[in-house]
Amino acid sequence: MRLDAWVKRVLSVILLVLTGWMTFTEASMNGRRFIFGQVIKEFEMIHTDDFCEKNAKGASQCARMNANYLKVYCSLFATIAWGGAVRTVIKTFQLSIPYTVVLLITGLVLGLGSRVDAHFCETWSMFTKFARTPPELILYIFLPLLIFESAFSMKSHVFMTNFLSISVVALPGMLLSTLFTALACRQFMASYAWTFAQAGLFGAIISATDPVAVVAILRELGTSENLSVMIEGESLLNDGVAILLFHILKEAVEDPDVSGHPYHIFITFVKIAIGGPTFGYAMGKVAIWCLTMIFNDAATEITITLVAAYLTYFVGEFYLGVSGVMAVVLLGVTINAGSTCISPEVMHTMHIFWEMMSFLANTVLFVILGIVISETAINSFENEDGLNLIGLYITLNLIRLVMLFVLSPILRRVGYDANWKNLTVMMWGGLRGAVGVCLALEVYRSKKICMYTRVGPKFLLHTAGIVILTLIINGSTTKSLLDYLGVTTLSLGKLHDMAHVVRNLTAARVRTIIALKHDRFLADANWEIVHRFTHIQDPYANNTKKGNAKKEAAAAQKQQNENKAENLIDASAILNEKLITGGFLSSARLKFTQSSTNVPINEKLAADRPIIELKSEPSLLLIHQGKIKRPTTLTPSSSSKTLLAVDAGLDNEFGSDSDDDHLDMDDPEAKKLMEESRSRVLKSMKISCWTQYEKGALSEEGVKVLVGAIEAKEDMHLKMIHVKDLNDHWEIKGVIAWLRNKIIEMTTGEVKPTKPKAKWRHPFYWLTTQPWFHGIIYFVIFVNLAPIIFETVLLATNREAKPGPERDFLFISTITFTTIYFFEFLFKIIGRGITDYCNSRWNLLDFFVLLVSLAEFGIAIGTRGWTRSDTDNLNSENLIFFKIIRVVRFVRLLRWARPILPKFTRIIEIRVNARLFKGYDIGTGYIRCLEDALRLLPTIITNKMICRKFRNLLDADRLEAVRELLKLQMDHSGVVVAVKTRHASRAICGYMKEELETMKLEGLLEEKEFDLLTSKIDGNLKKLWASPNKLKLSSIDFMIETLPWLVGNDEMIAFFKETHILKAYMEGDELDGSAGIYLITSGMVKLRYTPTRNIINNLTEHGIFPNAEFLMDFSFASTQLDFMGLGGIIGEYGFISKLPRAASIMCATDVEVVFWSNPILENGLSHFNDPHDSLEGRLWRSWGIKMAAEFLHTTAQYGSWSSDKIRAHLEQGVVPIGKNFNSIEVPEYIEEVILIQGELINDTTTEVAIAPALVPPTWTRIGQRPGSAVEPRLIIICQEDHLDTLNDSASQTSLDKVILHGPGVAMGLKDHESDHLLSKKSNERRRSVPYLSANRSSGGRRKSTLEAQIKGVVKRTLTKSKPSDVRDFPKD
Repeated sequence: MRLDAWVKRVLSVILLVLTGWMTFTEASMNGRRFIFGQVIKEFEMIHTDDFCEKNAKGASQCARMNANYLKVYCSLFATIAWGGAVRTVIKTFQLSIPYTVVLLITGLVLGLGSRVDAHFCETWSMFTKFARTPPELILYIFLPLLIFESAFSMKSHVFMTNFLSISVVALPGMLLSTLFTALACRQFMASYAWTFAQAGLFGAIISATDPVAVVAILRELGTSENLSVMIEGESLLNDGVAILLFHILKEAVEDPDVSGHPYHIFITFVKIAIGGPTFGYAMGKVAIWCLTMIFNDAATEITITLVAAYLTYFVGEFYLGVSGVMAVVLLGVTINAGSTCISPEVMHTMHIFWEMMSFLANTVLFVILGIVISETAINSFENEDGLNLIGLYITLNLIRLVMLFVLSPILRRVGYDANWKNLTVMMWGGLRGAVGVCLALEVYRSKKICMYTRVGPKFLLHTAGIVILTLIINGSTTKSLLDYLGVTTLSLGKLHDMAHVVRNLTAARVRTIIALKHDRFLADANWEIVHRFTHIQDPYANNTKKGNAKKEAAAAQKQQNENKAENLIDASAILNEKLITGGFLSSARLKFTQSSTNVPINEKLAADRPIIELKSEPSLLLIHQGKIKRPTTLTPSSSSKTLLAVDAGLDNEFGSDSDDDHLDMDDPEAKKLMEESRSRVLKSMKISCWTQYEKGALSEEGVKVLVGAIEAKEDMHLKMIHVKDLNDHWEIKGVIAWLRNKIIEMTTGEVKPTKPKAKWRHPFYWLTTQPWFHGIIYFVIFVNLAPIIFETVLLATNREAKPGPERDFLFISTITFTTIYFFEFLFKIIGRGITDYCNSRWNLLDFFVLLVSLAEFGIAIGTRGWTRSDTDNLNSENLIFFKIIRVVRFVRLLRWARPILPKFTRIIEIRVNARLFKGYDIGTGYIRCLEDALRLLPTIITNKMICRKFRNLLDADRLEAVRELLKLQMDHSGVVVAVKTRHASRAICGYMKEELETMKLEGLLEEKEFDLLTSKIDGNLKKLWASPNKLKLSSIDFMIETLPWLVGNDEMIAFFKETHILKAYMEGDELDGSAGIYLITSGMVKLRYTPTRNIINNLTEHGIFPNAEFLMDFSFASTQLDFMGLGGIIGEYGFISKLPRAASIMCATDVEVVFWSNPILENGLSHFNDPHDSLEGRLWRSWGIKMAAEFLHTTAQYGSWSSDKIRAHLEQGVVPIGKNFNSIEVPEYIEEVILIQGELINDTTTEVAIAPALVPPTWTRIGQRPGSAVEPRLIIICQEDHLDTLNDSASQTSLDKVILHGPGVAMGLKDHESDHLLSKKSNERRRSVPYLSANRSSGGRRKSTLEAQIKGVVKRTLTKSKPSDVRDFPKD
């Protein structure tokens, strides 16, 4: 018989047996005596039988009951919602008050609501009805959840290691606490006249601990695991012991003659104490067996653990009569010890589920406790109870302390470090909670004990009081006690480990910042804000013990080194802080990447791969990289068609075909093939959207819009998404645009007029141009509002002002305000002139108000002596005129629009910026989708003609989208900067999280530290989304400082700042790309690459790339078009390669650039020629990283890496320059060698690699191929873990020195002694730059020959003839 069939039969038999047993149990329950069964029956009589009896009376009663129960459910979920809000507030504001304390206070306040008045109490009691659940049922509902979660979350090996210590405190310690408490109650609370059995029962109730708040604080502060497990484990076991003693002593109180026999007590104790753990262990094994039968089914596996927890507790307590608490403890520990039975994919979800259940249970439970205390416990309060409660609180703490010190010799013997500090923490952490209150409630409601009026009520009162005091006093001060005792002080090992992790994390952050600058989408991000939102400090930096000089010195040294690594101020290898606070980074382009396994390679993909030439035997590089020979011929027709398609744009419908591939769209098979290809492309774009969202490169709203637009096109036959489908998201039009323009036009600050020539007009000119003059006028208008409103009220009520004070007031106010307006008009005319006065709309409005005031003034004079009868005798036309004049006076209030409208402008601008922010986010996400789809086209479309058609379509749409976003960037640069800043910060935080995950998997980071650092990163992300939607642009000097080839070298930065030229070009002008290097600071240029046979031959045969800024298609066989905007760099590769320009550069708009001519750059090369870190090497490295980042996406090894991860990896590399590096022996510590230019030969096997290529690790001796036209250029990446060893090595090769002194070393150095090396190298560099060192040594009074030469080059460049359409700007 097969195993699965046998399992099915066994399970069927078990289900039949369980069904029959449950049926028999239900039929015979009334005849059996179970205490808990009687409680349930009584509860059901109250809530169910009574309802059933009244159910026959009518549907109205049913409706009323349903409404009442809905209130209970509503209040229950409102309590949970309140718990979530409290948790969020405590975390957000980092409050030190425990979460459970707030919930208990909440319950106390809710319970007091039932004491307001009778009517309110009746209504309010329905909302707090869930708190009046029987105490036995509360234990059955909440205890299994809380106990299993605690046992399951503890580390099983730590629990088992301390099991004897925990048992000593939980068993003998619980007995001692109960005994001492009983004696103390008998001695100091004699007024209650408790018997010893009654006092012992109270001791058992009050000795049960519930240190939820303390355990949470211990975990948060990172104290010793043994201490945390000791406190939590004691709580789990002594709850079971407390319930055991409670049942024994309760029987003794209720029926002393029957239950007080020692033999009966012993048998009960053994049955409950030993039977519970045994049954829990057996149930744990059963649960493990069930879990092993399930694989990767989260719902089923979580269900098994949930059912096991409740069944173990219920069956153990109700049917077997053993301790359900101890059974569940052993169940959780057993499953945790055998956690391999849970699927690895489900383990994290399992822990999250139980954490959530524990959170819900604690939330509801502590609110219930507060309500019970307010509604029930304080009913029996008397004056003497207050003093007794305070004395009891002090006594219980002393008893617990004495108990721990009495047992400390035994604890030390069994292996626990029972020092006085740990014992003090255990004493103070002995909080009381739900178990004690539920047991006291059970005594309070017992029919056999209710006759003792000073037993049940006093038990409940004092238990509730102790719970409140321990939670509020002990729980709130535990953290301060831990700090005072120094328990939270971490060992030097932990401090060192955390400092090491934070240092690695900081290095990864800096590498990512540098890497992101190569992405054009993030070129002008505000890196000062990025630094603020991604900065992580060592959380253990200030966690050293006070007074311990050695530890404090070590922590201070750690912090000092952290600050050094963070600031990165060394000029030679560590990036200075300016890079971090304002680096000129490009977007974290998080592209969708293909899987590296079993990826088919068709002809198109093969055409994009470089050649491998074989000299003798098959190349290992061919096997390693999967590259095949590229075509060396260029088809003019295909390239021209590509250009035509790009320039003209392609329709996004596939109804017609303009290519010469003759794809017959009338053929049903062709249509089907086209539709399938379209579906794959749209699916890849949708996957790219979600990948960008997960990596932080796309916002939540952006991914919704893009995915929605793509899915809308998926439902349309032969339709593709187009950029015009998304234009509405970043175009500002309609009412908002019109209103914004009008308000801006109206509120534009007026130009101060020319001062009049006549001196007698100067005082009036001065007066009318002062801000306070306009303020006085605004105040006058505001005061004038009172008589206007008064007269309007009279007009509305159809009555006149009474003769006397009312009429005199109106008459005087009219004359006064009219006079003021007249003199304002007169002063402006005299001081500013008629022309200036009439040019302002606001002045024309003032003049209109003045005319109305004069008309009102005339009416006031003319009607001064009129009576009511005179007004009634007026004809209707005159009466209407009078009324209109009075109403029109409200026009004066429009004057207030002038200072108020700018406020509305800000509101509109905020809305507009938010819309533009969202639109630019969507646009950049769409471009990345298109680029990812273009990269994957050869793998998802096998038909070459269809692939070419989609490539043309997607590329044309990409260019249009780039052009749209660049225009948006020019018009709304501040909004674009904000988008880029937010995306860059998210990308960096995402990469830091990946680094944390990697360190955790490698064992460098424990779970607690991982959670701590992750929460700090998440906190930064929360602050990030509250950042403004508009930010300032970076300055030109700052853009120069953060150029890829300058970062980390102050001398080079000073040189390039000193020698740069600002130029401006008009739309349509062409830039000479071979004249030098351009850095675009404003505007947009259009680049057009045209292939030639010579270019293709150089690339395929010699590995020489064309001099063009195009790296998307490595075949370079077709004409390409692209746009470049702010932050773009042109001419970088052309200068170092000395190749003729292969792409034209035309200004698509007015453009401003920073320019360095070839003579200036040549001077820089000649003077920054450090063999280990030269300017030429930095330029090659900068271009090589850009090229390699695109190339590595096509390789199997890096195909699954994100773009920012690849760039960060490349940032660790260096490019050796010099004849001595034409032949290199590759050491074992080199992680990767990438050929970015030229040809390379394996000296051992004579195999040849042509750029771009990954050099296999088996190539240990490499060099320039004989007869090669150019020197090979390599990016060499050292293993990060080997940098320390390399730095300490006494014998360093030339390659070692390049690695240590190159730009990428700052991301790899981790040794504390590296500061000495870096300062030494900085001094060497300083000596190698004469004009800088001369200036420093002589206070700037002397100039070196080099400086004079540089100034001469600058002067000659400035005086050279230049086109008439080019103008120079001063650098300042």
